[in-house]
Amino acid sequence: MLVEEYRVVAQISLRELKRIWKRLGRYSVLVGGWAAHFLVDPEFYSWKKVHYVGSRDIDVGLSREHLKEAIRALERMGYSRSGFRFYRVFDHDRGLPVREPESRRRPLFELFYVYVDVVLDEAVKGEVFLWDPLLKFCLSHGLVENRHGYRVLRAEPLVLMKLRHLGERDPEKRVKDVMDVLLVAGLADFDTRLFLELSDVFRFESGTVRRLVGVADDELLALGLSREEIANLKTSLLGLVE
Repeated sequence: MLVEEYRVVAQISLRELKRIWKRLGRYSVLVGGWAAHFLVDPEFYSWKKVHYVGSRDIDVGLSREHLKEAIRALERMGYSRSGFRFYRVFDHDRGLPVREPESRRRPLFELFYVYVDVVLDEAVKGEVFLWDPLLKFCLSHGLVENRHGYRVLRAEPLVLMKLRHLGERDPEKRVKDVMDVLLVAGLADFDTRLFLELSDVFRFESGTVRRLVGVADDELLALGLSREEIANLKTSLLGLVE
């Protein structure tokens, strides 16, 4: 199951996040699964006595003015670029880096790829990086907070950002996004009024959310939630998107 796999590989991803943050942290903000983890984990642990899962990928939001600096830093840390993503290869079981030539000779099940996705506040001509105007608004208006030594997007825009792109995600990432959205909206310090104000400007497809809100039920059960608790989280979220 996704939860079991994430428990293993997230340790490698977190170790890399710590390395990356030393280079990029002063001008970056976490916008993906790791942001959700840091927003939710204290409350989740208090509730279920286990830590909330981390993330396979590392999603870093930054202003376009810092893009070249970020690219240089990632490449110096051993990351290769593929389109808008950067990646580094590891031995799945031992968590040790694997050089590119060796990785091509080994079966995929022995390897784990840490991907760093850079999300910009504006499009950059001649580049293929992801960008989101919601991120620009958040950076301009200080909608970020510090959690465990990391700058993360606030709960409200993080949920909104994930909802806005939910229909575009591949099935596994969509499941993890739904888990994150349900738990961040349900457990984090969440300002409903701010979320509604933001969603009036940065819109999302509420029908897509209603259609996909149940895709993470099995994984939430694996995390220790009861069916009643899952139903309550879904009811709360759907109350926001109507």
